[in-house]
Amino acid sequence: MNRQMYRSLVATTAIVLALLSGCMMMGMHGSSNAGHGGSNHTDPTGNAVIKEIQTNDARLIITIPRLLENRESALMVRILDVKSGHPRPGSSVIFTINEPPNATLHTSDSRHSPPEYKATELADEGVYRLSYTPRTPGLTEVTAKIWLTQDDTTDPLLFTTAVHVSQSDSKASSLTPMAILGGAGMLVMMALMMAL
Repeated sequence: MNRQMYRSLVATTAIVLALLSGCMMMGMHGSSNAGHGGSNHTDPTGNAVIKEIQTNDARLIITIPRLLENRESALMVRILDVKSGHPRPGSSVIFTINEPPNATLHTSDSRHSPPEYKATELADEGVYRLSYTPRTPGLTEVTAKIWLTQDDTTDPLLFTTAVHVSQSDSKASSLTPMAILGGAGMLVMMALMMAL
């Protein structure tokens, strides 16, 4: 192999590695328009949802934090008396969470009812908390059913929203070794080109 053919091979390899490096970066960071869209009652950005609802005698503050796949989050409902502003203990809160169909714990059967989780009241403070760990990234429907008394035979107050469960950082970081190998390959190619 003569010197000219060797330089051409090195240059071609360097160009291929540069293109692969760009593909790796795109895979790690995603495209700029991923995850946009939605409507007034959804939060496709993955930000926290905070909603206040007022009835004749109670003010409810519903908080759904930013949800990450396989990370525990606290969904909360705070209930206050409208007249006094003091916490209103003795209510009942149940969350219904409908994850995307490919969730590992749920089936994709449309007749399947999403699971319900009873929130726990924190020390008679009128704050009801549910610890929840989403299993699948994507759009998830969360419904809070709220009874202002322990009598859950009456119709509850309902709040429903769609939130985006973000992919956990652990999956995004799995491409890091490939990026390091790609960078090392680029350095080797550049060193070979300069040596010739």
